[in-house]
Amino acid sequence: MSHKSIALPKNLEKLCSLLSDNGFKAYVAGGAVRDFLLKKIPLDYDVATNATPDEVMKILKKEQIKGVDTNAKYGTILAITDAKEVYEITTFRTEGPYSDGRRPDSVTFSSEEEDARRRDFTINGLFYDPKKGKVIDYVNGQGDLNKKVVRFIGDAEARIQEDHLRILRYVRFLHVLGFEGEEVSGRAVKKNAELIKGVSGERIRDEINKAFNTPHPDNFIRLLDEYGLLEILLPDVKALQGVVQGKKYHSEGDAYVHTLLTLKSLSDDARLNLVWATMLHDIGKKETQDIKEKGIVTFYKHERISTKLSKEILKKFRFSNADSEEILFAIRKHMDLCHIDKMREGKRINLIRHEHFQLLFDVFKADMKGSVPDDPARLEKDHEKLAYVENLYRTERSANYPPLVTGKDLIELGMKPGPEFAKILEEIYHLQLEKKLKTREEAMKHLKNF
Repeated sequence: MSHKSIALPKNLEKLCSLLSDNGFKAYVAGGAVRDFLLKKIPLDYDVATNATPDEVMKILKKEQIKGVDTNAKYGTILAITDAKEVYEITTFRTEGPYSDGRRPDSVTFSSEEEDARRRDFTINGLFYDPKKGKVIDYVNGQGDLNKKVVRFIGDAEARIQEDHLRILRYVRFLHVLGFEGEEVSGRAVKKNAELIKGVSGERIRDEINKAFNTPHPDNFIRLLDEYGLLEILLPDVKALQGVVQGKKYHSEGDAYVHTLLTLKSLSDDARLNLVWATMLHDIGKKETQDIKEKGIVTFYKHERISTKLSKEILKKFRFSNADSEEILFAIRKHMDLCHIDKMREGKRINLIRHEHFQLLFDVFKADMKGSVPDDPARLEKDHEKLAYVENLYRTERSANYPPLVTGKDLIELGMKPGPEFAKILEEIYHLQLEKKLKTREEAMKHLKNF
């Protein structure tokens, strides 16, 4: 099958030509070929070749291209071009047993067909030969692309046993590509779902993030549930199913339906931290649900429990401290914006000027959009609240409040540095935000009256 119109990055084309000119095969492999055929721009490119790692390194060295043999025992060399582009060049190989459910114990260099058949899914088992301008397909990957089906290559159970993350990758590809699951492959995923427990938190997080980096994260959550992975990976989200909410504020359904609607409301380019914070913002509702008379349902302080549970989830998936802090802030404070107009002015302005306020406000907007109150008048009030907060944010974002006094002023007044310093300076700053202290002289006078 000819695909001469496929345009490769110049440095990638150069690498393939160098290998070919030295008598070796050089194919673009895997996901990049799939994306080309789907008329998508690949995120990265891998090269497959019959040249050994040593031979690849010699060619790169001769051409003064930096080569790094970080994974040479698995047949992979990293080529770093003058444009700082990084390409993996891997020798055609077959693989030995997978004792750890992640990496093969050994590899043997082999033919291109054997290399194709050791890969995960048929749609990822394709090669493209830039020299001849054609796709090489040993596993009917093009047929499954045309059918829009995700199918394991060969024995689905064997592919899963080799790398347990493939269970989650299968679901991710269904979501990202909008494809259907092949029956035998789907059964194997459901049967072996528990194996995902043995995969590291980082690998699971990265796989979920790849899914969350595409539109409609709510659909990915539905697929996780369909294949038995939601209760294993995100049991607190699964637990929201059947958690009844009061119709006064949430006639859309239970807390799980509400969560899916909030995720659905996000823009296609929503930040990952926003997707996570939105998904987790109400997971404390299961524990805090209180059903009263006349169908009234409350979730008093559910944001605190949501924050506590989310902290453990983010820790399990090895989120950075910076990302965790931002996500947890939005979850912990998401109910505060409901009553922001009743806050003390200094507290309100402090909240709006917080470095993570934008994420908080975005979660709040998603929360509003995912709620369907049974009274249309309440919906109008929600829109008014959003406009009010938006206006406050716009105004305060451009305002400047340099502190009127500092710790040095407290020392000059005879105070010794200690825990009280921060409390006093915070109190002065609140009074400044509330416009009760406008000048340094007023602030100093207030301090002397303490």
